[in-house]
Formats: sequence, C-alpha cells, structure tokens
Amino acid sequence: MGVIRSFFIVLVSVLLFVSFVGLNLFGILSLSLNYDQVQKAAPTIANDLIQDFNLSSEIQRVYPELQLYCLNNSDYVFSAKGYTFDIPCSSVNQGDNAIINEGVNDLIHQVYYTSYSCNFLDCAKSTQIPLFLISQKAYDYWTNKFYIFLVSSLIFLIILFLLTEKKSNASIISGILLTASSILFIKFDAIINSFSDKIVYQFLTIFFSQAFYVSLRFLILGILILIAGIVFKLFNIGMFISNLIGKIKKIPDKSVKDSAKKK
Repeated sequence: MGVIRSFFIVLVSVLLFVSFVGLNLFGILSLSLNYDQVQKAAPTIANDLIQDFNLSSEIQRVYPELQLYCLNNSDYVFSAKGYTFDIPCSSVNQGDNAIINEGVNDLIHQVYYTSYSCNFLDCAKSTQIPLFLISQKAYDYWTNKFYIFLVSSLIFLIILFLLTEKKSNASIISGILLTASSILFIKFDAIINSFSDKIVYQFLTIFFSQAFYVSLRFLILGILILIAGIVFKLFNIGMFISNLIGKIKKIPDKSVKDSAKKK
C-alpha cells in the first residue's frame, strides 16, 4: 500500500510541476499581452510597422497638405493598407516624428482590437504580418489557458494533500515545485537575447515583457508555501489536522451506531 501511495505521490507531483510551468508561462503571456503592455511595447516594433505600412513616405507626401488642413481643423484622417489613421493636429505642429508616433499608436490600437472570425491557430497561420499575435484575441486565448492551468494546479494540490499521510509534506512538495517552475522564467530575458532574428526578438520581447514580474511573484508564493510546510512539520500541525479530519469522519459512524443501539 505504501509503494502504491508513493507511486501516485510522485506521479501527481510531476503533473503538478508541469501544471505550475504552464501557470507561469500563460500567466506571463496573458499579462504581457494586455492592451496597456502592448501599447508600451509599441516602440519595439515601430520601425517595422513604419516600413511595412509606408507611414514615413505617406506622411512626407501629405505633410504640406496636413499643415494647411490643420489651420482650420482639429485632426487629419487618412488610410493605408486598410487601416484608418486619425492624426491630431496638435501632433502635426510638432513635426514628422510626432505624427509617426501618433500613427503607430493608432495602428497598434486598431490591430489589437481587430475582430477575427478565425480561431487562434488558423489566424496565426493565415496572417502575413504576425500582428495578430499581439491582438485582444491572442490575449483572450492565453488568459483562458492560464485559468485552465490554475484550475488543474488546484486539483493536483488537493489530490497531493489527500495522498500524503503527513499533510505538511504536501505543502513542502508543492512549495518546492512552484519555486522551481518560477525559476525557469525568472531570467527568461537572457534566452530572448540569444535570438539573432530581429523580428523574432522583437515579438518575444513583447510576449515575455512581464516574465520577471509574474515569475517573481510565483517564486515568492512558492517560498511562502515551502516555509509554511516546514513550520507545520516542526510543530506537528499536519498531524493535528489529520487527527481532526479522522475525528470528523468518526462522528457519522458513531451517530449510526447510537441510532442502531436505540432500535
């Protein structure tokens, strides 16, 4: 019986570690791809966006018209590659760079909130420019995966707690596993820096912009759970909980016996 229990504890621990890794990964992707973070990271891909959408040449072409137009208007609207750009005249008065920055921010907003009818994998394959990967649809996809792994982690934690005879061991094991899974991502920026391809590097920088923030918090949580398990073990709190659970289970049996005696 002890061998079987140990086997299942090891199996659940492995599954729990995998679930923790997924929790870290999708938590990072979800937080990194919310709109505020994507908007902050816009300068990372600004040059490529400018080149692909010919924003610089388009702005230079219409700049004299822009100046005249803004004498009596508050903003200037033009289209490029199916996107509509709304440039405030206050930016026009600040020169080309201010106009380009407004154009890039406007483009990021439109790309992020574009409505896609395809599913995530089909969209990722069909779009020529990987801007879909920084859209709200991508954010929703990764957020959904995060909650799936959150639920699976809680389930494995409960199973591990039920399998271990000393409940403090469940806390120690889960704390170690969560800490280890977090360490995998704490220095993920070093891995990103190893990519020589400019486009891959730029998008990975956006996808994992919150890697340190998220993994550090899971690391702290893992250490706290580990410390709690050690404290429980030292003061036999786990044994107290087990005895308490055992007493609670005996109460219904005792009630049944008492009612049988009365009959």
